[in-house]
Amino acid sequence: MKKLLLQAFLIVLTFPAYCQIEADSVFIYKDFKRAGTTAGLQYNHRDLESRKTETIKLDSAATADLKSIFVATKPKRFLQQKHGGEIIYAVVWFMGTKYNYIVEGDDNFARMVNLNTMRKWILNDPTKIASLHVLLMKNNP
Repeated sequence: MKKLLLQAFLIVLTFPAYCQIEADSVFIYKDFKRAGTTAGLQYNHRDLESRKTETIKLDSAATADLKSIFVATKPKRFLQQKHGGEIIYAVVWFMGTKYNYIVEGDDNFARMVNLNTMRKWILNDPTKIASLHVLLMKNNP
């Protein structure tokens, strides 16, 4: 019985990492948009952190806007692949845990990928894509 309760408690703790995008604070690495494979993007995150690359912290209003853009999007399993185009590297802190994210896309779609849990959220709605681009460009000149 104790094992079952412990497992249920652990599942409840990990659930936010696998559902919609949750964030207490979001940091975007400034002027770094390198593409590559998923493993390469994970390496880039570690490299950026070790070199203490400059980050921009999104204010609480921008973080709330980011969460509202992805609120109705269901997470899907993310498989390793090649990434092209402009990629924005972000670090999301939620309940004391750090998650490495990338944001990528173009005029037709946008995707946010959690590289720690290998989950992705895809936007296909043009108004939400435009809102995401405006939010990111405003905070990452």
